[in-house]
Amino acid sequence: MEPTAADLVTWLDAGSATLLRHAGDLTRLGSDDLAGLAAGAAKIVNAAKAFQAAVVMEARERGVIAASDNPKTAAWVEQSCRDAGVPLAPAQARGLDEVSRTCSTPDVARLKDAVVAGECTVESAAIIASTYRRLSPKVDVRGWDTVLDQLIGWLGEGATRKNIAEFEDVLLSQYGTQTTLEDEHEQKRSNRTMSALTLNAKTGMFESKIVMDPVNEAVFSAALHALSKPHVDPDTGEHDPRTPGTRRLDALVTMAKHATNPDKTFRGSGAAARIIVTIPLADLVGGLRTSSLAEQLGLFPTIAETTDGAHPGDFAPTATATDIDTPATCDRGDGHAGSPGNGPCCGHGTLAASSTGALSAGVLSPGD
Repeated sequence: MEPTAADLVTWLDAGSATLLRHAGDLTRLGSDDLAGLAAGAAKIVNAAKAFQAAVVMEARERGVIAASDNPKTAAWVEQSCRDAGVPLAPAQARGLDEVSRTCSTPDVARLKDAVVAGECTVESAAIIASTYRRLSPKVDVRGWDTVLDQLIGWLGEGATRKNIAEFEDVLLSQYGTQTTLEDEHEQKRSNRTMSALTLNAKTGMFESKIVMDPVNEAVFSAALHALSKPHVDPDTGEHDPRTPGTRRLDALVTMAKHATNPDKTFRGSGAAARIIVTIPLADLVGGLRTSSLAEQLGLFPTIAETTDGAHPGDFAPTATATDIDTPATCDRGDGHAGSPGNGPCCGHGTLAASSTGALSAGVLSPGD
């Protein structure tokens, strides 16, 4: 005759009461017996955890937890223990929740059997499941159960998460598809060229640094110099109006675009990443002021000339240094200070101060 739920509860209560009664009086026992008692207690604890995990998984499968006042597994476990007057750490409840979710799919039925049989602990089940699910797409289907058995055996012998990670190559070499191990090593080699992502507290962005050997650095520098060279417009013959700093920045952005679009995409490699280059406004304005093409061609006065006073063709004295290279438009066309469109030079009058991108102070003299 199979025991009922009441019978099981009675046995559990009697067993726990017996253990607690003897735990308070161990002085009468010999020192040589303590090691055996510790092992026996661990066996009882392991069996109790396996039984507890089996109960929680059964309650989840039947929908008992979902239909209760605490539809989340961890909360249901905590509440049931509180109702029975049994202390339970929240971490234990979360572990039972995780193992119930981990062992709920058919692909890890062998793992569920191992947990219920006490072959692996509740804590180890999560490590086994995550490792197995990461390896299974790379393993031949005929080796799935064998890989799972290997993981259960290693964890049962005391292997850590780090040890399991080191054993992954062994499993892939034995049970993986033909090119799986080579692809895995190639990905690891590519990952070594980038530092780990770190969070910049000031910008709120994750940053990673490129780690280069001398050969890669030489290739990178050569490409950067080539992309930074000034070029001549093949149609108009005009020289490149960009400053050296602007050309170098454009080259960096171009190389960043290539770096974020790899030929071979790996899961989790950040292939969809984008690089944002930021420049302080003061540096940007200062660079434009001192190296503007219009100033070099003599179309606009230098800073020293603007302080001496205005004359025909110059800015009014109220113009500020930051206004000198501001993009400008007139009412009937667009242009730039160095290459105006329909401005005063085309006979359309004074530059409108309210136009988009127009100078905030000062007007162009209509006389020159």
